[in-house]
Amino acid sequence: MITKAKHHEISKKWRGKIYEHWKRTEPRLRLFNTVVGLLKDKDILEIGSNAGIYGYEISKHSKSYVGIEESRHYYKQALRTKRFIDGDSEFINIKAIKFLKTNSRTFNAFVSFFVLYHLNNKEIDLLRKNIWSKCDVIINMVRIQNKPLKKNGYYLCKYNNIIKMLNAIGFVSEVYKNNNLYLVVSKNETSW
Repeated sequence: MITKAKHHEISKKWRGKIYEHWKRTEPRLRLFNTVVGLLKDKDILEIGSNAGIYGYEISKHSKSYVGIEESRHYYKQALRTKRFIDGDSEFINIKAIKFLKTNSRTFNAFVSFFVLYHLNNKEIDLLRKNIWSKCDVIINMVRIQNKPLKKNGYYLCKYNNIIKMLNAIGFVSEVYKNNNLYLVVSKNETSW
């Protein structure tokens, strides 16, 4: 896992930092690192890559990594983070809907961190059809919400709704919990 010193070295180059505080980032990365080995030699898509700190961790294990970020601000932070990444990685500044409609690449793993509830119904449907249907493993992190954040009708701010959606398309899911964080790890039954 990234060290506190390396995290500081990377994050000091960001402006308007969302992941600049080690106390906020460390528990999330620690939880994620319990399962990151599942991404070994995978071609991975992350939607909502933000400043690229998870991409930094993922790229240590993956065959390839693509991070999608629609915010120009966070995309610029991710490009700064990319300077520290060894391995095949790419960050793309594009809206999720456009990427999901036009992407021709195949990914066999998908990750998202606090993002699914930001996607609308059309984006979720395209994600299921065009990305998840080809994946062996899907990893989603959510946190306990005092009130549901909803841009889609699936209420994907709640980990149990993510599990229901993925189980319905042939995935088996496990949940890892750390304080108010939930990590949903889903494996495609046909590929394991």
